Amino acid sequence: MRKAIKNIRFIGASVLFASMGAILIFFNLAFEPEEEVERTQEAVNSLEVNVELFPSLKIIDESQVDPSLIRYNKPNESAILLEVKELHTKDWLVGDKFSITIPHTGYVLETQIEEVRELAPGVTAIKSYPDETMANHILLTVSEKSTFMSLFTPDGEYELIGGQEYGWLASSRLLGGPTADDAVVIEQVRDVIEAPRPKNPAAERE
Repeated sequence: MRKAIKNIRFIGASVLFASMGAILIFFNLAFEPEEEVERTQEAVNSLEVNVELFPSLKIIDESQVDPSLIRYNKPNESAILLEVKELHTKDWLVGDKFSITIPHTGYVLETQIEEVRELAPGVTAIKSYPDETMANHILLTVSEKSTFMSLFTPDGEYELIGGQEYGWLASSRLLGGPTADDAVVIEQVRDVIEAPRPKNPAAERE
């Protein structure tokens, strides 16, 4: 009789432990994937928060910068000085994301680079295409010493012109007519892009 009772107790304990094990397995299977998904989503969200869109063009106090580093005179009183170093150090590729805040309006221009062309040794043109609003695109040209960029926003067009480290950003509507600086720019681009012409074309053909 006692042996039978022991057997019953043993069977009961076995059933109890088996039930507890099944419950634990059930809860692990039920909740672990959800927790893993939650952790993964948190990691993705953290990654998204930490991603900094390139480039980060910081506003610079013009009184703290040597004018020779800008290379060009301030086009008008509303022009804002930006740091443009990253535009030169970037190894531009098609598909790169570009984002810039227009400090005059606070508008954030976001676009994707569609063309990267070397116009001449040391001169690179970077271009994106308009979106469905026919805005939100750029045309950037960087050389060893200069930076030129046209930015097209829904609020209008902006121009960036400067040296290798700093440049002036101004609304195209507020820019005046051609200046001495414009003539210098045209000559510089012409010197870089155009092929050298022979001094004696007749002798060159011979």
